[in-house]
Amino acid sequence: MNKIYLTPKQPHQNANQILKINIRKKQFSLFLLMFLLVSVKILGQSVGDYRSVNPGGPWTTLGSWEYYNGSSWIAASTYPGQNPTGTGVVTILAGHSISIGTTGINTGVIGSIIISGNLALTGTNTGGNGTDYVFNTQLISVTPLLGTITFIDKIDLILPNNAVLSVTYDITPNPDYYGLIGDCNHNQDIHIGSSIYAYCNGGGTTALTFQEVMAGDGTLNSSPSSNTPVCEGSQINLSGSYLGTFGTTVTYSWAIIAPGGGNSSSALQNPVIPNALVGTYTATLTCTTTYSGNTYNNYEAISILVNPRPGTISIGTITQPTCALPTGSVQLNNLPAGNWTINPGAIAGSGSSYTVSGLTPGSYSFTATNSGGCTSVATSPVNIISSSKVWNGSISSDWFAPSNWTPNNVPNATDCVSITNIGNSPVISGPSVAYAYAITVPSNGSLEIVSTGILQVTDVINVNANGIFNIRNNGSLIQINNVSNIGNINMERTAFVDHSDYVYWSSPVAGFNSANISIFSSNSNLYKWVPTIPGNGIGAFGNWAYATETMILGKGYAERGLNGAPQNSPVNFTSTFTGVPNNGNITTPISRGTYNTIGTYPSPYSPTNATQDDDNWNLLGNPYASSISADAFLTANATNIMGFVNIWRHGIAPSAGATDPFYGNYAYNYDASDYLTYNLSGPSSPLGFDGYIGAGQGFFVLMNPLSPLTSTTAVFNNTMRSSSYRNDQFYKTANTNTADYPEGRIWIDLVSSTTSISTLIAYVNGATNQKDQLYDAQVDLKAPFSIYSLLEGYDRNIIQGRSLPFDQNDQVPLAIKVPSSGSYTFFIKGIDGLLSNQNIYLEDKLLNIIYNLRIDPYTFTASQGETLDRFVLRFTNNILSTDQNVFSDQVTIFTNNNINVKSTVQSINEIMIYDILGKNLVDRKNINQQEIILSELKATTGVLIVKVKLENDVVITKKVVY
Repeated sequence: MNKIYLTPKQPHQNANQILKINIRKKQFSLFLLMFLLVSVKILGQSVGDYRSVNPGGPWTTLGSWEYYNGSSWIAASTYPGQNPTGTGVVTILAGHSISIGTTGINTGVIGSIIISGNLALTGTNTGGNGTDYVFNTQLISVTPLLGTITFIDKIDLILPNNAVLSVTYDITPNPDYYGLIGDCNHNQDIHIGSSIYAYCNGGGTTALTFQEVMAGDGTLNSSPSSNTPVCEGSQINLSGSYLGTFGTTVTYSWAIIAPGGGNSSSALQNPVIPNALVGTYTATLTCTTTYSGNTYNNYEAISILVNPRPGTISIGTITQPTCALPTGSVQLNNLPAGNWTINPGAIAGSGSSYTVSGLTPGSYSFTATNSGGCTSVATSPVNIISSSKVWNGSISSDWFAPSNWTPNNVPNATDCVSITNIGNSPVISGPSVAYAYAITVPSNGSLEIVSTGILQVTDVINVNANGIFNIRNNGSLIQINNVSNIGNINMERTAFVDHSDYVYWSSPVAGFNSANISIFSSNSNLYKWVPTIPGNGIGAFGNWAYATETMILGKGYAERGLNGAPQNSPVNFTSTFTGVPNNGNITTPISRGTYNTIGTYPSPYSPTNATQDDDNWNLLGNPYASSISADAFLTANATNIMGFVNIWRHGIAPSAGATDPFYGNYAYNYDASDYLTYNLSGPSSPLGFDGYIGAGQGFFVLMNPLSPLTSTTAVFNNTMRSSSYRNDQFYKTANTNTADYPEGRIWIDLVSSTTSISTLIAYVNGATNQKDQLYDAQVDLKAPFSIYSLLEGYDRNIIQGRSLPFDQNDQVPLAIKVPSSGSYTFFIKGIDGLLSNQNIYLEDKLLNIIYNLRIDPYTFTASQGETLDRFVLRFTNNILSTDQNVFSDQVTIFTNNNINVKSTVQSINEIMIYDILGKNLVDRKNINQQEIILSELKATTGVLIVKVKLENDVVITKKVVY
């Protein structure tokens, strides 16, 4: 309720009043300021307001007033209190005088009356009581120093119950100012409700005087207040005060209605409501005072809004700082409906979820304040951890010990790592993978990856001058991003060799000279391969060339004489490559010749002919300080490279009996079977290679003779590297890939009295039963001792991929090449996957035998040279047709002192007898009879194989003991 003050006219009649007036004089300027502040609000126009028209006039005269219609002031059509729709604020402007005559007035409801001019009430001067002037308003406010109410003759100013008359006086100015002006010679009364509140000259013990009302700045006016709005669960602080009064000490009484209807009360001036409920409280303050035995009171109600407190914010994804982005972020969920403000940060927004970004390392607890000003409970702390990890080496050399790092956490793939020269130097060992986003080794810092250790760095490696970064043999350094490194590392590669073993090398660092591979070697046996050389036969085949040079990235180099170990007594030899570690996209030149006539052609340097492929070989090498996937390399280079790699195993000592290579005639030669061939089907030998080419490993590839260019590049990139790839050998044990269909592989060995060689048949996803560049690998046709499978009747493959799903009726022709006639053996060297429990048979078409290789190896005799149509790998032993079964029953073979053969239906055309090794003992043709006795063989109690060809060309094979 808005308040303004009134003043009286008569001199003070009481010494006690004078004391109060002197005190009030000091406070008057404050009262005036309060009035002006309230007036600003009151004087804002609203529809239904009235104001006086200069110079004023009778209250009930329409010309005395203007009416506000919502947009402008217009001539009034009713006077204040007469308007049936209600009257708003009625203002008597300064300098205007509105009068009401002896007939009095009884107005309708009026919002409030502001008197800045004069309201003159003229009553009767006869009879007992005065004229009634009834104003149905809760507030009459007389403007200090301006407004007055003049009482003439007998007056009863009547206000409703609980109304307030705000009025004052001031004797400081000259002349004095009084808000209430009466002659006090007549009955001039002020009524509030049903009782008389004041008489002009007092009522003895019954009522106040006008002067006393003005001394109290008006009638009693309770003034409750509160901290509103407040938030759910918080405390409501009610504050009681009052204006006006001239009686005894005021007492306070509160009546409180809570949301939902709960009632309470308090006699305290300033009570407290704890743990506020959501909704609206109504608090009514009644102020009471007494004067000369009379009780005066006034009440006023206020509403206190309690807004809901937001629910607890839930923490979503926390993103920690990285080297690339040194600040973190956190996702906040369950934010309040509507607009909100998040702190810290004073972030304004809306929606149920928000990600706070740009958080520097530290601990954060977040709150959300809703549109009602209520703040949620703080979240649990969110710790943003610095992306910088600094080695302190306080407890050990273990990279994986958290206390060795500042802050106290092992680095992850988003952390910038600095290896300072403090405490113990860090060492990375397996099997766990060490991670970093970037690594800096400052001056005098030292980092070591031991043999089993793996370090994966997302971005750059920076080794400062005098910083040390060592990678021991079989350790791995993997990088993800295509960035250039800074500074040198030292990487060791160890080969188990004697002085005659060649090792195929490649450099994992930039700027490394091949002459530094071995300090023992004189570099007289250090070579690179030149793919094609004019004059080397009609096909211009390639050859070795001396290669003391800065090693080309991705190129392979061959060197022997690395140490002084005697032949066949190998020892470990370690070469250390020092330089900036290679990383990212690397392209290596490859080339080929143009000769592509199928077959062989004479070599001017060797009794061994060259082939159409021998101008297409390129010696490449893994350029990284980690292994690479041969599958990924072959797939990435499928356009320009045939789909296999040849890896030199340096496992067989050179000998005089080995065949000369096509490019030279030597007293001692290396065995071509020492190359291991690998493609997406697997390795040609099951032992020693799982498809990951080790760091520093050189290998041969065959450039595609049908590629459009004779010179192009092989590509290497970081997708070929992985922390899951082992790097502990140049070649390792085979593994099995997981694919759509179950896969299986079988390695068949051909064994002579001095050596053996393998071929691979692989049932793998992606392969077909036709020629596949990535799954079939051709055999070295120049090798004098070899085993291979045939594809499409003629294509010779040391590795052949077969289609899935597996069909047990599949048959794979096998061919062999042997250097001399004699006894040889087939056996299963390795088997995996779906073939692990499959029957494995070898069909010998010459002897018409299907032999179970699961039981024993198969030994046979063969003539020097190539055998193409004798052997078949199969998975069932069902060979006889229905007709063969019938005729088999009609042929009887038995022995006494001779071998007797009898056919009951068909005539016998031919008989051939072999021993168990496949040696032909009897070959009789054009027999043309149904029974024959063979007496030319001497009985030995050995097993013989008898093949009988009938006149209808059906061949029956049976075993006999003779």
